[in-house]
Amino acid sequence: MGTPRSSRSVLVGAAVLLMAAALAFFAAPAGAQTTCQASPTYNPSAVIGASPITVTQGQSLTITGTGFAPNCSVTVEALGQTVTVVTDAAGGFTAVFSTTGVAPGSYIATAVQSNLSLSTNFNVVAAAVTPVTTVTPVTPISTGTLPTTGSNNTTTIVSAGLGLLAVGGLLVLFARKRQGADALS
Repeated sequence: MGTPRSSRSVLVGAAVLLMAAALAFFAAPAGAQTTCQASPTYNPSAVIGASPITVTQGQSLTITGTGFAPNCSVTVEALGQTVTVVTDAAGGFTAVFSTTGVAPGSYIATAVQSNLSLSTNFNVVAAAVTPVTTVTPVTPISTGTLPTTGSNNTTTIVSAGLGLLAVGGLLVLFARKRQGADALS
């Protein structure tokens, strides 16, 4: 009778070991995300926002949200792009969008999780255009010296001018004397 009892103990022990192994195999590893428990009702504390509110073409636009169900997917749409993110343990998320090639204007970003849908407005402005200025150096036509005009010897010219002035004065003097002599005769 001792044998049936020991075989039953072995079978029970084997079953316990098999159940423990199955539980260890199918159990989630430590640190794994908990499952999403999306709230079936609207959460009034949930908000989303755009940063910056006015973004320049070519910069990144960040959409953040808080108050959503923790560890759950959120679909965020902005600028014709869709991004799916998973909220953190506090129900927050961050999604980043590119504004390259997006036309300037006013836009709306929307975040959707289960039955919760929130939107925020933002603007895209044109990137500043910097004019390009090109400076072209002027190349001289001739690398020689300038032509000489005038005279370097002004003493000769001044002397000639004074001599002509004296001669002219003498001619005027003789002409007056002659008119005076003609008048007397």
